[in-house]
Amino acid sequence: MKHVFVFLIIGIVSCAANSSAGDPVLSAASYEAVYIPNGFDSNDNVQLMAEGIFPTNCYKIAQPKARIDQTKKIILLDARAYRYSGQCDSIEISFQQEVNLGIIKSPGNYKVKTSQGKLIGNILIKPATTDRPDDYFYAPVQGVAFENTSQNRLTVQMYFKTRCVELDRIEVEKQDKVIVILPIAKIVQSMRCLSENYPVSSTIDIGPLKSGRYLLHVRSSGSQALNQLVTVQ
Repeated sequence: MKHVFVFLIIGIVSCAANSSAGDPVLSAASYEAVYIPNGFDSNDNVQLMAEGIFPTNCYKIAQPKARIDQTKKIILLDARAYRYSGQCDSIEISFQQEVNLGIIKSPGNYKVKTSQGKLIGNILIKPATTDRPDDYFYAPVQGVAFENTSQNRLTVQMYFKTRCVELDRIEVEKQDKVIVILPIAKIVQSMRCLSENYPVSSTIDIGPLKSGRYLLHVRSSGSQALNQLVTVQ
């Protein structure tokens, strides 16, 4: 039987620095793993998830340094962190980071590398097929959770603002270490569309998974996405 553990994205607790210790220093860091969803097009906010380990508890993750060369189709990405000068404990601290690269207007297959030339992965940017924000009208997602670890049943929790919109279907795309969830909504024709807040949940079977670490990339309304890392054992 497989056991699936869900790790919520949490902030990294930095060590306390007293007022005389000075400002934290911005320094280079490194990612242990990077999870890259594919399916973005040239009018999407391109996202990926990364995780790594700090050697002590005196580090706090900072915004990464990213540079996109749309001509050569290369994305240079370097992790960075603030190092505090207070007393540190020699204990490894894990961190996770959602990286937003913004809109990449030039379609193509991009190589994601560090500035030192190390290949992190590849991401395919497709040409946009519509002038709307997304290809589909996505439901407003609040969260995801595994319901039945033995069957890999995943519950998607949504929160609608009107009865004139309802869930149509949920599509699943399994990629390399990434599971893309597409909760597609539809507009229900009605004479009157009254505002009414109501929760909706839907459980789907995503099928068997090999042991390992995965990114759940769940598209949501307003061109947003929920990104959550899970471990399958």
